[in-house]
Amino acid sequence: MTTPDAKAAEERAKKLEERRVNTERFGEEIAALEKTPIPDAWGFPEISAEHTRLRTKIMEMQQLVIRGRFDIPKSQEYERRLVARIHQLEERARSMQTGRHVPKPGE
Repeated sequence: MTTPDAKAAEERAKKLEERRVNTERFGEEIAALEKTPIPDAWGFPEISAEHTRLRTKIMEMQQLVIRGRFDIPKSQEYERRLVARIHQLEERARSMQTGRHVPKPGE
């Protein structure tokens, strides 16, 4: 029969392991994203689908943080990196709509 302290320690260890696994999984996915440029052949529908997929990834990560299954500082770092990629996609979509000219602020 396990004591309540032993059971609590086991649950904490399990939660820490789950956090580590989730952090590694997201880290690998984001690193792979950063290595690959946005394909030039992508049209607006593909860019829109990728944008949605990345926003969903952010929401999934936030849900894991809320449940205590993801490291908060790492989640903030990964979210910044995902948002940077989303901005790249938005710039590409805007440039497609404007004929490749994206006006700078103040133009």
